[in-house]
Amino acid sequence: MAGITRSLRLKGQTATSLRAFKKRNEDPRRKVAVLREQPMGQLKIIEGFEAEAVRTVEAAKGRVDNELGFGKTLGNIGEARPCENLTCARPDIDSRTAEMVAEGRWMPAGYKGGFGELSIFKWAK
Repeated sequence: MAGITRSLRLKGQTATSLRAFKKRNEDPRRKVAVLREQPMGQLKIIEGFEAEAVRTVEAAKGRVDNELGFGKTLGNIGEARPCENLTCARPDIDSRTAEMVAEGRWMPAGYKGGFGELSIFKWAK
């Protein structure tokens, strides 16, 4: 400000008026800057609350989905046939198993070829 008054050689009331004008101009600018920052701070706080609310809702959604899954599972269990009513797809399995045990055979033919050796006694030494 002092540079302008010197370069233009302003004196007296003109310089005083120019300083008053500058003050009237800068005061509202400062107030506007402060007011512009206030909503941004409030918006950041609101965004933080919103993010926390979204996390909470997603966690609750996961728990609700689990509960619904449990309810569906319990419904399936309730609708299942009792064990007494279950039947074997091949009734000859019981007689074939009894026959193999009587002969001392504990593995069905071809089992090791399809699944490999699964005996724990083979590796235990």
